[in-house]
Amino acid sequence: MMKQIKIFALSCLTLASCTSPPKPEVTVLASDARQPAATERIYEVFGFKVPLHNLENPPKEEFEAIDELNSIMLGLFKKEYGDRGETIDGATGMRIRGTRRGVHPRSHGCVAGTLKVSSSLAAEAGLFKRGATYPVTARFSNGSPKVQGNDTSIDTRGFAMKVKNVPGKTLLGEHLGLGEEASQDFTLNSSEPFFSDNADRYRQFMKILTFESATLEEAGGKFIKKLILDGHPIIAARVTNAFLKIRAVKATTPLGINYFSITPFQFGSGADAPIVRYKIEPCRGLFNDPVTKDDPYFLRTNLKRRMAKEGACFRFKMQTRAVDKWNIEDVSVAWSQKKSPYVEIAQIHFPPQELQPEENCERTIINPWNTLADHKPVGGVNRIRLPTYVLSVQKRRETNEY
Repeated sequence: MMKQIKIFALSCLTLASCTSPPKPEVTVLASDARQPAATERIYEVFGFKVPLHNLENPPKEEFEAIDELNSIMLGLFKKEYGDRGETIDGATGMRIRGTRRGVHPRSHGCVAGTLKVSSSLAAEAGLFKRGATYPVTARFSNGSPKVQGNDTSIDTRGFAMKVKNVPGKTLLGEHLGLGEEASQDFTLNSSEPFFSDNADRYRQFMKILTFESATLEEAGGKFIKKLILDGHPIIAARVTNAFLKIRAVKATTPLGINYFSITPFQFGSGADAPIVRYKIEPCRGLFNDPVTKDDPYFLRTNLKRRMAKEGACFRFKMQTRAVDKWNIEDVSVAWSQKKSPYVEIAQIHFPPQELQPEENCERTIINPWNTLADHKPVGGVNRIRLPTYVLSVQKRRETNEY
């Protein structure tokens, strides 16, 4: 299989003097032309180069895993959208003419608000400057790539946020569209830990989910069985725990649950920067809203009702990697909140409003790699997101003309 990814321990003086890998169909140009330090390690994927943190150690099988994940993603698009023609979204009434997101295609709605950074922030980095305020757009969603699903199935719930008017140059934004270079994106899910520890096993899971299963829960059962048969009982136990955590979140409104970044990120510049994870929680604590039994889209219904009446507030929190043995390459294990509690660093306020038109919500691009260098994603699951998210964006533009 052609290697589309290479890791370079750079001793050359410029990136141009290093040998580049063959370019695949999807190409993203490097957005930062600075010269790397002589000992800096660079991760190159689909023509895009990003520096590795000193704690990152990509395994060799990650190369083939990303290759196959892109093939799985293209297969998913064909299966979900290729032969359907125009369809009507059951929850929103929106006409669907092309491809939607590879993951989290089912939207509950998009809302606008403000992120205000704490004035008592212990340490500043990137957009997190004491007292800084930014406009944001948040998108609430279901995690399953099965676009015809609804809110009655066991699933992860997503909170994706675009922070706007961000000063500084982002790693990827200018390649996502006009204006994206001035934004910073965050993506979070309703439970932690994650149900895969590395890129290769995430590839295995996505293959099962896309081609062998009707629901996330069915795919989880098959994946766990495969892990046991393949001789990975410890990983199987962790994955089982992750799916139990997903099942335990009994959400009736997107505004009443916690969300976790699950994957780690830098908080500051350089290959030795602190590593953190994020959490977003309702300011008023966890809560539920009434559900009508015959409403398969109750999460959107309750989001729309509560946003129109009173808006919402979330606390944006950060957990710092405090123990050396906490492996940033394995996100199947949550970090102990006793040893490193989540600390509030900002609040997000959404005033009362109507949900944004679903066509506008669908066009909103939210990518964890649309980021300042100070908030760079790290670890294997984040690395595989770079090409797959870009592929998703380009496929959507190709078929939807936006």
